[in-house]
Amino acid sequence: HKEYKNGGIQYFGDAMKLPDNLQKYDFIINSHVLEHIANPLKALFHWKNQLLSSGILILVLPKKELCFDHRRSITKVETLIDKYNKNVDEDDLSSLDEILKLHDLSMDQPAGTFEQFKKRSLDNFNNRCLHHHVFDIELLEQIATFIDMEVVFKYINGLDQIIIFEKGGVLGFW
Repeated sequence: HKEYKNGGIQYFGDAMKLPDNLQKYDFIINSHVLEHIANPLKALFHWKNQLLSSGILILVLPKKELCFDHRRSITKVETLIDKYNKNVDEDDLSSLDEILKLHDLSMDQPAGTFEQFKKRSLDNFNNRCLHHHVFDIELLEQIATFIDMEVVFKYINGLDQIIIFEKGGVLGFW
């Protein structure tokens, strides 16, 4: 993390290991992170707990139709809830078969050949390359309800789906 003279803190690192401390944040922003997390509801609850009472959570996720996930289905909220209830850890590879079958390597040149991609994917805990889940705005709205946050903004711009959740409700931050 980096601390600033005005008291602000910027944290870079493992999204599942945001430090628990007495410091609470006005906002947390994640850009193209949530899809790489095996248990996204666990992460979201953790991040929510790090926010001030009227804090906001800004999420930017890829739109599947414009990336290598375009052949995959949107993850069902029930799947996410099941993983949360089972306390699935980040070494989970339960989505790997689907990913290997449907990942469009022609849209992911850095992944290399199928064999290179498979090898990298099997070591996902160390490199976090996989998109465990595929999101759309509707799923993100369902997630907001589940984690008891209010959607205060949503926007799609090209590859990016942007959604903002507010803790505490009734537009306290805005």
